[in-house]
Amino acid sequence: MVSRATRFRHLKRAEQNTTPLPVDTNSDNQNDQKDMDLDQEAYNALDAGFQGYTGTGNPPESDGESMDGCLDNDNWSDRSWDRIGTPPPSPPRSPLPGASDEEPDEDKDGFLNITAEDYCEYDRWFGEEQEQIDEILGDLLTEEEIDSFKMLCIRLFGHILQRNYERIRFLFRDKIKLLSTYCLHKKLARLSGIQPTTMDCCINVCHAFNGQYTEETQCSTCGAPRFDNKGKPRRVFEYLPTTPCFQGFFNNPEMVRKMEFCANYVQEKGAMDEIFDGTRYKELCKTPIVVNGEPQDVCYFDKKTGRRDIAYAVMLDEQLGEMDSARTKKEYNSLAKEYGLTGHSVLDRIPSIQRPDSYPHEFMHLFLLNHGRDLVSLWTGTYKGIGDNLGQEASLIAFEDWCEVGRETEEATKTIAASFIRPFPNIQAHIECYIAEHWAFWLVYIGPVVLRGRLPKTYYDHYLELVDILKCLLSINNTTARIKTLRKKVAHYVERFEELYYQYDYERLRVCKLTVHAILHVPDDVLRCGPVWVSWSFSIERYCREVTSCARSKVLPWTAIAKFVLQMSQLSALACRFPELRKAMLFGKSNVPVDVSRMEEMKPGYEERILRFPRLREFLLKPTIRRRVAQYFHTNFPDCSHGQWLEFLPERCERWVACNPLSPYGKRDASFVRYTFQRDKNERSRRKRPEMEDVYAYGRLDFILAITLPASKRFKIERPTVHVLAHITEADGAEEEEDGEGENE
Repeated sequence: MVSRATRFRHLKRAEQNTTPLPVDTNSDNQNDQKDMDLDQEAYNALDAGFQGYTGTGNPPESDGESMDGCLDNDNWSDRSWDRIGTPPPSPPRSPLPGASDEEPDEDKDGFLNITAEDYCEYDRWFGEEQEQIDEILGDLLTEEEIDSFKMLCIRLFGHILQRNYERIRFLFRDKIKLLSTYCLHKKLARLSGIQPTTMDCCINVCHAFNGQYTEETQCSTCGAPRFDNKGKPRRVFEYLPTTPCFQGFFNNPEMVRKMEFCANYVQEKGAMDEIFDGTRYKELCKTPIVVNGEPQDVCYFDKKTGRRDIAYAVMLDEQLGEMDSARTKKEYNSLAKEYGLTGHSVLDRIPSIQRPDSYPHEFMHLFLLNHGRDLVSLWTGTYKGIGDNLGQEASLIAFEDWCEVGRETEEATKTIAASFIRPFPNIQAHIECYIAEHWAFWLVYIGPVVLRGRLPKTYYDHYLELVDILKCLLSINNTTARIKTLRKKVAHYVERFEELYYQYDYERLRVCKLTVHAILHVPDDVLRCGPVWVSWSFSIERYCREVTSCARSKVLPWTAIAKFVLQMSQLSALACRFPELRKAMLFGKSNVPVDVSRMEEMKPGYEERILRFPRLREFLLKPTIRRRVAQYFHTNFPDCSHGQWLEFLPERCERWVACNPLSPYGKRDASFVRYTFQRDKNERSRRKRPEMEDVYAYGRLDFILAITLPASKRFKIERPTVHVLAHITEADGAEEEEDGEGENE
């Protein structure tokens, strides 16, 4: 069959390039036409059918007579080009008698000499056009497809079996249309653009049969055959290319904005807030990239030339180091089989990765899952390997006191908002249920309260040193000076640990694990690689938990895991293009605006705070309050003096009574708050410029002022701006400075 577009293209081309036949006019005014080898009857019929055709619109009405051999017998009532019959291509005829091979072809348009190759060319052109149409349609999802992808998200995150998915699809077929599993996976792979790359590998995971091993039929390391009796590979390896994943990020404006954070980040002198403040990153920015031993003309993360690199974190263990330190080949092979490694990775050839500078100590396993748990076991007398030889007493905390600590821990966490932490189990009865998330919150916030008066003072003071170290490392905003000061605190903590728990007794040497020594290197790791959250394993551990939960099959667990990881990657890429799927996958924050009642109001620039009634629209700023507000603006905007700000402030403003922070307190009473503010170190010396420091404090919220400052060139205010200020009565002795030397609660 010839497509409609092909037939129309033929007729259009014939109309544009038609050349009139040669005419010889005699003296008798009669035209002598040259004879042509044509079927004259068919030609006349075809000419009658297209007489009056202008190249657009539908063919003219037929007079009812049949067109022999060229047109179908159907009438022209529907006036469609589909009714025009196109004869199939015929092989070229023999040349006319006396014609020469060099004689030029009189058919200039080529319409009468169409061959099978011409039809193939036109069909190819039409196929390319159809591919473009398919791409346009591929960018749009039907309602059925959106519902099916949402259900797939629920199935993956809820670990719903395929047979249960088919049951839901069958039972609710009258209310919702869902695609079959086969169609769903095909559509997902096509839209996401992520296809796994499969290659054969050794059954013993010695190496993959690629590169120099492509032609091997058996493993050159262990001799295992590559194929089975049916000629199929005994084991295959799949990996997901990262390029389509990154391309999916660029389909979402929010992800593009997040990826621009590195390029737009401004490094402040002395700050240690991001990985970009580490010395290792700064060194790489000045180091040329080396590929196959040849330096390139661009440096890592080069911002001067306007180029942008994507920094991708690679998390590795130190298992290769254990294999290299093996004393015998048998031990090396045993470790290689246990870890599933055959040797050093190609990452070792990358100059930007250096050991041990590029591998900081991991915070989660070092402090939370090892050292913190060991401290509790030493306090309760359950530390393994040293028996009851804990010095003067078998345990540092009495059993009754430890039971009370467990009950208080369980009761205390019931009233804490879920945005902070989940409810804790009893630490005395179910300590095995504690994960890193529990230990982080318990060691920093609950432990100092429940252990006070129960743990001996010497050990309790030593424990507070650890709390101080953890608070410093977990601080969102940090400085290099503070981290350098932390070195002395860490060294003092380790020395005291040896005095209290090791006691320089050979029988108690087991207490000094490698984790205790590793704590000494943490400050240097932070200065080199950035804050501890850069390399901790919270995110990867939670991802692994999701992956392992899908391995329900005990016979083929790896097949289920590989399928789950593939579909997760495809859905992540697809969710960047379609926000509806993004909400179903619970990735990122919802863009739905917060509902505000008539008794509430949200000021521009303060979308995370909701102001509540009662409200005074024309609240008169009393002199005492006015001076405090002027001092606030003078401290934060010191270009103008305190007197100038006092004169510039409006006489009246809005006064609100309460504020509801959207996160993380929920519907709790907001009268008594813990807040953060910046205090001027030089507030008592007016001649010195303000030097701000972060201070944490507790107090009572009295009222809130919403002050609108008018536009002013003198004060560098381009347009009217709203400032929301809280008036808080500070609690006595409840301040806590940035270095954590205040009171603990």
